[in-house]
Amino acid sequence: MIQKYVYIIGICGYAMSAIARWFKKNDYEVFGCDDYESKLFHDLSNEGIKINLDSHTCEIPEEILQNKDNVIITYSPAVPADHPKLKFFQDNDFKILSRKEVIHNITKEFFTISVAGTHGKTTTSSLLAHILHEGHCDSVGFLGGIPKNYNTNLITYGNVEDTNVIIEADEYDKFFLCLKSNIAIVTNVDGDHYDVFQNIDNYIFGFKEFLNNTKSHGVVILHKDVYEKLIEKDRDYDFYIDYYDVKDAPIHAENISVDENNFFHFDYVSPKTKITDLIIQIPGFHNINNALATITAALYLKVNEYVIREGLKTFLGVKKRFDIVFKNEKNIVIDDYGHHPTEIATVINTARKIYTGRKITAILRPNQYSRTKDFLDQFAQSLDLADQAIVLDIFTDREQPIIGISNQAIVDKMKIKSKIACAPKDLTNALKKFQEHDIIINFGAGDSESFINSIIDFLQK
Repeated sequence: MIQKYVYIIGICGYAMSAIARWFKKNDYEVFGCDDYESKLFHDLSNEGIKINLDSHTCEIPEEILQNKDNVIITYSPAVPADHPKLKFFQDNDFKILSRKEVIHNITKEFFTISVAGTHGKTTTSSLLAHILHEGHCDSVGFLGGIPKNYNTNLITYGNVEDTNVIIEADEYDKFFLCLKSNIAIVTNVDGDHYDVFQNIDNYIFGFKEFLNNTKSHGVVILHKDVYEKLIEKDRDYDFYIDYYDVKDAPIHAENISVDENNFFHFDYVSPKTKITDLIIQIPGFHNINNALATITAALYLKVNEYVIREGLKTFLGVKKRFDIVFKNEKNIVIDDYGHHPTEIATVINTARKIYTGRKITAILRPNQYSRTKDFLDQFAQSLDLADQAIVLDIFTDREQPIIGISNQAIVDKMKIKSKIACAPKDLTNALKKFQEHDIIINFGAGDSESFINSIIDFLQK
């Protein structure tokens, strides 16, 4: 058998690492590069994927150079057009596929469940992948985060030649438009990625295009707010439409309660069925909404009630989604991927409800200059929900700085008194300036997980 190779530029992002694991599972020899060392870097290396942190062309492995006809080159959409390795492969006529092209080629032959939305898509897609895995259903989940049950963002069960594909359909670079879905889920459509869509109208239109790509006689599952924004009431669609909300929707939750472990109990109610006394461990009313979408999709896939019930109950959540990474008698540290103001506000409000009366310190590593510019006021407002806040320098992997847009610009708009703008290297000193710490929430995408050890070391000392 001829050995097949793949080289991935920007391999350590969540989306690209799932692709790397897919190729590895399908007997490719996988190589790649990235800009900085991360946990995913070490995890992929331990799985036999060969990665370096050098962008120079001299670091391209001999196996890639000597087997040009059997090599696929792919790259993260965050990789700049002038990246030295990408330019080298282009100039030397290697077969190069974008992330969109790779995923389109993988999914086009399979029954595809696509989960889109500004927030909630990682939890929803991960929960559905977990339920199918626990139900012994042939499935592959390409996820944008790491579910705690698996410690990988590629969840597979059974026969990958004839399977269901669950994919997190993110909207950055209009990736979700490459998908032809049998089941399409949209959790919400708060504005984001205006560097790609320019404005909220274009953003909404992008999601309408995503729905229009649903296959004939497919299924669309929408949050009620999304239904009201995307669905034209006087139009006949060639797919079935369901919509949900915690209340006041055809698919909704009843008898919601919270037990002593902060686990939610609720009943799933739809015009077709009712499943009583479900339990989900992950906190926040927004996760009941995510569960409603997931259950609806699982029922369309003919997953039985027992499997759904057990899958919900045993799902441990996703790393960096309200992820409690440290806890002692005095302090709790929560790591969260929130890099949009709505996500930050939701997490802080959830922490307020769970940890009543306790002081909350928010740490934010803003992600990308354009997003910070577009939501400058909203970032300040969401961080004002905390008692004290530290805003670190803006992280970027694809943009040039914008004059006047900085972490200090966010802090200047905030109203709470206890607030600091600083560089990541000064985080410990910033924490020392506050009188006390109770609940610390570390927000951000990019490299924000690298600050967790410093925060925990500070608390322990």
